[in-house]
Amino acid sequence: MFAKIGHKYIALMVMAAVIVLTAALLIVSNNQETTQSQINEPGYTINKTVRYSFTIKNTENKLLKNPEFWAYAPVKQTAHQKVTNLKATHKYELMQDDLGNQIMHFRFPYLAPHASKVITVTAQLLMSQQPNTTQEKLEINQLYLGPEANIETDDQGIKQLAAKLKKPTSRETSKTINSWIENSLTYSGYIKDDRGAAYALNHKSGDCTEYAYLYTALARANQIPSRVIGGYVYKNNAILDPTDFHNWSEYYSHGKWHLVDPQGKKHEQNQQNYIAMRIISQKKDSKMGNSHRFITVGQGLKVKLNK
Repeated sequence: MFAKIGHKYIALMVMAAVIVLTAALLIVSNNQETTQSQINEPGYTINKTVRYSFTIKNTENKLLKNPEFWAYAPVKQTAHQKVTNLKATHKYELMQDDLGNQIMHFRFPYLAPHASKVITVTAQLLMSQQPNTTQEKLEINQLYLGPEANIETDDQGIKQLAAKLKKPTSRETSKTINSWIENSLTYSGYIKDDRGAAYALNHKSGDCTEYAYLYTALARANQIPSRVIGGYVYKNNAILDPTDFHNWSEYYSHGKWHLVDPQGKKHEQNQQNYIAMRIISQKKDSKMGNSHRFITVGQGLKVKLNK
């Protein structure tokens, strides 16, 4: 009898040991998956501080009541950038549009005749060399495929060229598009008005904006979600100079946005240096309209971004 009980006891102990071992293996497996996921997600590890300032001025010889203006702040989060702190020398209201752009709204009770104020903005950022996954509020394929103002994916010339540049993968196609633009377009210098992708293709010329529009149109024509970004390129901490404003592109693949700078001849390089101030799209209404930097309200109010 005691022998039978002993055998049953041993059997129960073996079963318990198997259960414990299985649970342990599952925990290890889950931990390994988590660790692998963490390895694949590079994170934001590079500290960067940028500062910029505006001068607002009442140009008239009378009191200006309730002047206000709106200005872009660095985009809250992109695949390569995260804003950790944002402050200004004057009180502001922070808004965010559907695209993820941050907009600072400044208002004042009055501005004396010919008086001026300087408003300084300081942003602390964390940057990443490699792209991170971001939470997208909007349907990417709906917003970043197809034609819109300056991105004429339905243009016959763009469609034909896109077909010639298509490769087996999104990344290969992107690199081929970028190389073609680098080798085929001539940099015109700054152009005040946006001309668009079709203009860039037909004239084989443009500034960074036209380079970015053409890349984006060719990528979209190949069914690769793409968008244009406006901002600055600085390796280190910086005081933003308005003459350094730059436009580049991003394409979406495998759940991440990848940076491409056709005019700067970069493809997924030095991505931690690109400070995004605006995600550009005409498909969504914005308080800022098509302004790249700021808008104002108040007769006689003049605003400039300082060097």
